[in-house]
Amino acid sequence: MESYPAEIRRCQHIKTNGTQCGSPALRNGRLCHYHRESQPERVEVCGENGQACGNILVPVFEDASAIQTMVRQVTILLLQGKIDSKRAGQVLYAMQIASANLKRMELEKPRPVQVVVDEEKVAETPLGMTPWSGKESGHEIEDIAAGFQGDMAAKLKGQLQEAREAYGWKVSGAHQLARDIKAYLMRDPPEDEERLRGYMNVISCNLAEAD
Repeated sequence: MESYPAEIRRCQHIKTNGTQCGSPALRNGRLCHYHRESQPERVEVCGENGQACGNILVPVFEDASAIQTMVRQVTILLLQGKIDSKRAGQVLYAMQIASANLKRMELEKPRPVQVVVDEEKVAETPLGMTPWSGKESGHEIEDIAAGFQGDMAAKLKGQLQEAREAYGWKVSGAHQLARDIKAYLMRDPPEDEERLRGYMNVISCNLAEAD
């Protein structure tokens, strides 16, 4: 993609599950903005007597694997008597909040071209342009693709609505045709041949429209 500077590299943060971050790294840096500010930290753990009894690595709460790892560590510390139950409960409650917030984080996850790669040039980014924009119009390939997908979704939604309405009309017409045929068969005396032919012609037309 020509408008994306070649010197921009991928963030080197490795998540708890072993996957690499998909955001671009800051210019002249090895991490993206988010992971430069949020990194795993080693924290001292105190037992019930208040004395330090070891440390654990607290991961970035960015996915289910990180939260699961933290829950496991707290469980082990609790079973070993290296952390008091009150503090363990507080930590697990925090994990519950983080877990509930994962879906929102996924929905708010930015596309790569929306991530700032050069903080010194943020003031030069006009409205309608991404931090990576290399064109005067400010529209990158991803923006065009997103707009195209939106148009396609709207078109498909309209076609689906039309299909549903057409199906509804066909079902309604079939029910009405059945009622008309039943009413005709119950007539006494029967119609003459000419009127019968006309009526059968109407029925055949209705059946053709219902196909």
